[in-house]
Amino acid sequence: MSSKTYPPEAVSDHRKGAVQTAFLAEKQAASYLNMSVQWLRKCRANGSGPCWVKFEHAIRYPIRDLESYAEKSCRRFTGEVRHPD
Repeated sequence: MSSKTYPPEAVSDHRKGAVQTAFLAEKQAASYLNMSVQWLRKCRANGSGPCWVKFEHAIRYPIRDLESYAEKSCRRFTGEVRHPD
């Protein structure tokens, strides 16, 4: 198991101890990125933003993809241009 520290919303209590989850629900992902749920919904609609998965009717965001999205979004100055992968 990784030694990374996950946000409280990424750890759920289990009868045998705390379990780190690999996926966050929509509200949890929005909180993790300090963005709104509405922003995530707009991103899904227009094909931008972090990667997400759908399990039946449930939208989930892999934590590793949220971290990757945040890293790819980093800029060092205002004129920096990033090209999509």
